[in-house]
Amino acid sequence: MYNHCNTEKRKQMDRIEIHVGKHDDGYSCTEEIFVSLLQWLHSEYQFIFRDCWMFEYQKNVNISKRLVFDPHIGTNLEYAKQYYGIELIKKNIINNFVDEVIKLIHRGYVVPLEINGFWCHWLVQYNRKNVEHAIILNGYNEEKEEFECIDPYYEKEDIKIPLGEVVNGSICYYCYCLVNLSLRSYKLQDEISNLCENYIKRDSLTNLKRFQTEVTNSFEEFCNQLSGNYTDSVFYQSIDKYRRSRKKFFYFVKYLKKDNECDFMDVLLEKSDELRRRWNNLQKYLLKIFISNTMIDGKQHVINYINSIVENEGKILLFMMKYVGKDI
Repeated sequence: MYNHCNTEKRKQMDRIEIHVGKHDDGYSCTEEIFVSLLQWLHSEYQFIFRDCWMFEYQKNVNISKRLVFDPHIGTNLEYAKQYYGIELIKKNIINNFVDEVIKLIHRGYVVPLEINGFWCHWLVQYNRKNVEHAIILNGYNEEKEEFECIDPYYEKEDIKIPLGEVVNGSICYYCYCLVNLSLRSYKLQDEISNLCENYIKRDSLTNLKRFQTEVTNSFEEFCNQLSGNYTDSVFYQSIDKYRRSRKKFFYFVKYLKKDNECDFMDVLLEKSDELRRRWNNLQKYLLKIFISNTMIDGKQHVINYINSIVENEGKILLFMMKYVGKDI
């Protein structure tokens, strides 16, 4: 575990050693800063994604905007404290917030930061487009008035970013403290029950079936609303988030299986892997037919992909509910 003692000595330091791992497209840029932070603290991290298996669909808006994804459900930082004894605290940007950030770095803490990519000079969006991004500040040079950071999403280290661009671009930052560093014990049956309850609580299967019906019955309207701006649309972003959420769901099942070798987990891992592939194929196919301008022609394939996803999610839910002895 990283030692935050010897404060006076650390005040003389302006850089903390932290490295990026290999980028995984199952994680967003913000999720990757949490993964990197927890790994740096020699902690596990899979439980913060425990609730990622869900599906939301809202009414009374254009069909292209009905698909939504709540990132606070998909990544629950409360679980870092509950399961690992590490409390992560989101801090809003206020006047002179950089003073606290600099003090944290001098005390040996790295600082996860959500920032507007418009101010990140290593991104293609720099000075061109507003886009949410996330980095970890791990150094500060008082003489040059610049921070040093790492970018886990793009696997970049030793990035220098001027103080003014951090001030202009910052959205929020995170502090952390070690509450009771340990991995809380858990029971497999309880965790499977939690997965089912979270999925059901959000009416995920009902929402999926509503999505399935409306895309099937209104495909032309759906295509018309997406034409011209598909990759910038809420729909595209949400589909990609659900693709990633099913990959994280697969990773979580794989994580549980590591300590729970049994026939049930073998089957569940296989089923979650198949579900991950189906969501991935749907996302790729939608992008393909948009780029090739053949969205209308691809109607039946899109419907088939969605039908198979609904069928598989229902089977996974039923399979897990039987394991914990409950009815849907």
